[in-house]
Amino acid sequence: MDTLKEKTRILIVEDEAIIAMDLSQRLEIFGYAVTGIAASGDQALRLCYDTQPDLVMMDIVIRGDKDGIETAALIRGRHDIPVVYLTAYSDLSTLQRARETLPYGYLVKPFRPDDARATIEVALVKHRMERQLRQNERWFAKTLHCVSDGVVATNEHGALRLLNSVARQLLGVDEEAVLGAPIGSVLRLVDEHTQQAIDEPAQTVLATRMALTQNSTALVIAADGRETVVEYNAAPILDNDNALLGAVIVLRDISHRRKVERALAESEERFHSAFDFAAIGMALVALDGRFLQLNDAACAIFGLSPGAARCVTLQSVCHHDDCEHLNNQIYDLLTGGAPSFQTEIRFVHPDSQITWAMQSVSLVSDGGAPLYFIVQVQDITARRSAEAQLVYLSQFDHLTGLHNRTHLTRMLEKSLAMSRQHGLGVAVMFIDLDNFKLVNDTLGHAAGDALLKEAARRLRTAVRESDMVGRIGGDEFVIVLTGIDKAETAQRVASNLLQAMERPAQIGEEEVWLTISIGVSLFPNDASTAERLLAAADNAMYRAKELGKNGCAFFSAEWSEQATGRILLETNIRRALAGEQFELHYQPIYTTSGKLHAVEALVRWRDPKLGLVYPGEFIPTAENSGLIVPLGQWVLDAACKQLRTWHDGGAPDLYMAVNLSGRQFRDPKLLYIVEATIAESGINPKRLELELTESAIMQQPEKASSTLRDLCNMGLRISVDDFGTGYSSLNYLKRFPIHNLKIDRSFISGLPGDRENAAIVSAIITMSHALGLRVIAEGVETQAQLDWLREQACDLIQGHFFSQASDPLDLAPLLAAGEHRAST
Repeated sequence: MDTLKEKTRILIVEDEAIIAMDLSQRLEIFGYAVTGIAASGDQALRLCYDTQPDLVMMDIVIRGDKDGIETAALIRGRHDIPVVYLTAYSDLSTLQRARETLPYGYLVKPFRPDDARATIEVALVKHRMERQLRQNERWFAKTLHCVSDGVVATNEHGALRLLNSVARQLLGVDEEAVLGAPIGSVLRLVDEHTQQAIDEPAQTVLATRMALTQNSTALVIAADGRETVVEYNAAPILDNDNALLGAVIVLRDISHRRKVERALAESEERFHSAFDFAAIGMALVALDGRFLQLNDAACAIFGLSPGAARCVTLQSVCHHDDCEHLNNQIYDLLTGGAPSFQTEIRFVHPDSQITWAMQSVSLVSDGGAPLYFIVQVQDITARRSAEAQLVYLSQFDHLTGLHNRTHLTRMLEKSLAMSRQHGLGVAVMFIDLDNFKLVNDTLGHAAGDALLKEAARRLRTAVRESDMVGRIGGDEFVIVLTGIDKAETAQRVASNLLQAMERPAQIGEEEVWLTISIGVSLFPNDASTAERLLAAADNAMYRAKELGKNGCAFFSAEWSEQATGRILLETNIRRALAGEQFELHYQPIYTTSGKLHAVEALVRWRDPKLGLVYPGEFIPTAENSGLIVPLGQWVLDAACKQLRTWHDGGAPDLYMAVNLSGRQFRDPKLLYIVEATIAESGINPKRLELELTESAIMQQPEKASSTLRDLCNMGLRISVDDFGTGYSSLNYLKRFPIHNLKIDRSFISGLPGDRENAAIVSAIITMSHALGLRVIAEGVETQAQLDWLREQACDLIQGHFFSQASDPLDLAPLLAAGEHRAST
């Protein structure tokens, strides 16, 4: 799938937390991505395995039974990851031990940040060059191994430096045993007729610095006495300055060729053997098309056994669509229209397999009387398949099989031309997957690709066969509807598309809810060219997203209808506030040992007609319209009153978590509202926790810092909600008075099996504890997730495994018990 180039990923191994955090922050400022911080050798080895960083910055003195040098040696041996040492030690013994691990850099503390950055970049370049060198060496060795001739190379003194596998077999030697030996002691050539020794060609080339210009033949005598007739030539190896580096000798085994030559010279029967052994298919065909003789290659191409070939004709194995063309060309041969012909043709095997072949046909005549045809065929199926694949890739998206942008635009232009002639309309639908980046970031690119393919399948099956569906990049699709007579037709198709996405997609072991935003433009109302129609549909799609996603918006008049719906929703929210239709449900938060710690207040809308409406359906509109401020004030007031009731009822230690939206947080009256609400309810402010998202805090960092400190001075606690999906910066964790981090449920869902999520969650917990913060994991739904989080020393747990959000009456038994009995 399409992604931006990733940052260089660095693992820090440093047992001093402050130094590690400072280094991590500096690396992030330089644009690197820190994959984790390890304090011991064993932890560093685990993180290397889990996160596969591009580089490790290693302190020599670390915790555990392995110091940094021992750990670096293990990392290099297991993972081939470059290591840069960070140490306060520069004595000779330490330097010697470090040198033996072949490090890529050595920084003596204290060092300047620019020195670190320069060392990192040099190390990365060096590692890439070494890796490329190893790849080149492997490529060269494999290439020599694939050469069918024997290759022997010497240095400038005639000592053996290289033998490929064919040469080792010809000489009957082991490369390791003879490397460095004089070539004359290994390569023995004698005249094939007189058995007299032949001057060793490498020495001749080294002495004259000239290549042997003609292939010569000889017998090569192997170490075990075997004799093989070969053609050989030799040439000097010179560098760019014409300095002599050595010599290379090429030995070609011509034993088989000699046998064929002798056979051809001895009898005509050997001619038929050569016919049979030909590399391409050859056949003798009677004038009526019957096969007279075929070699094995021809039998394979025609899909026939030698016995069955006598019972069929050339035309009978030809593809029916190619037969007429073949017969016309044969007629031209027989009537003197051409001496021969060549064509690409398809042959059909008895099992229906099709083979593409390049076929050459010549007529053999005697005194002008035609006798038979000589047919040569060569299998070109692989070439034709590659050509077809290239054509396919030029027109279709390789992942989904849909039209690509270029091909779709070309087809749209043709459709517009046809529509102009016949006075028909065309609709262009621009479709974007909602929240696709979240799936890609949390479940991985493979899951993202699977989701794109599933979305493509559903889009294709939801429209007519004649409609065009394409993927134009990333998670964006386009559908072209031809023959449209009115906008309602496009609206009906859009409804079908939205309905096709309603059920969740099964991606591996995960169920992913798939929704789309659709923008529609119409020809000729909105635009008259393909480019402008696409742009108009793209514009309408963004309007659909503004409406809350999972919907459709038209570029023209239909947009007014969508806007009217948004205004109507805002009106209903105002009425709901005035009519006291909102209510709070509460979801418990437990310690990992099962003790009830807090509850989170979650707003619900009990509409008289629709019933219970969940936040996702009205919060975005409330946020955009500003109604979130009075709604949030009502939530805070109701939650504090309920907390006071529970405190008075026997749960004095219970905490209440209340969410603040970004707009609430920026409201100038926030501090006054919070202070007045606490005073009116009479609760202990230390038992009230306010939850904000990272984006809400980071929109105006300086003002946010001041507001948070004022809230903390009242005694309140601050939690960062959905941590890991926004900025996730160490900088703001240090700058702002924060007490809790709530890990987003997207990182919890795959635990404990998802290695990437496990590494992220473990790092967040470790980092948070190092900063003195408590960690809350939300979305816990299984015992396995709970057990893993306990092992990681996560502080607090929230999720359906314990309890869903419930009204106060349903929570009464849990509050009375004070613990979650089913999980302890």
